[in-house]
Amino acid sequence: MSESAINFHRVEEYELREQGPTNERSVVCSFKTNRFGYLQIGFDEGGLYELTNEPDLNMFRGADKNYIESALAIAWRMIFEAPAKTGRFE
Repeated sequence: MSESAINFHRVEEYELREQGPTNERSVVCSFKTNRFGYLQIGFDEGGLYELTNEPDLNMFRGADKNYIESALAIAWRMIFEAPAKTGRFE
């Protein structure tokens, strides 16, 4: 097969809910695909989650799904676990 037809585009939004019984953290990123145009996928402590009106992740091959999950995990960690965010530089 040829190179991956999916590329990370940008972080669309992120959310940190500090009220309630848990601190819920989530991030939504977009990816540019040759087949579907732009695709948005979410990621939280539970892993990937699909958004309404977006293509099913099962339509992508395994390597592309792994790329999407890795990119989301990296973005999530950069937003919520970076040294500046956690106060490690204070």
